[in-house]
Amino acid sequence: MQSITHYKNRISSVQDFINENKYDFEVLIDPKEENGSSHEIAKKYNISGIPTKVIIGPSGRIKFKDVGYSGSNDKLLNKIDGMIQMLKSAP
Repeated sequence: MQSITHYKNRISSVQDFINENKYDFEVLIDPKEENGSSHEIAKKYNISGIPTKVIIGPSGRIKFKDVGYSGSNDKLLNKIDGMIQMLKSAP
């Protein structure tokens, strides 16, 4: 699993958050486009809110997309786990 952040100036804060919560996925920095008006990955996947959770299937297409924070890390992990389980059980 990977996570993408565009908070380039907050790399150490993001790393601290990942370490504190014992997450075992990579965090990628979403670079700004050349003109600096938006971020490349956010634009490609039409991300308009933070946080946005996206599950991308083997074909590279988005299978699930959810915007917003559910109020707790446990709720967030349960929601993501549910999306993954649905994806695994789909024909």
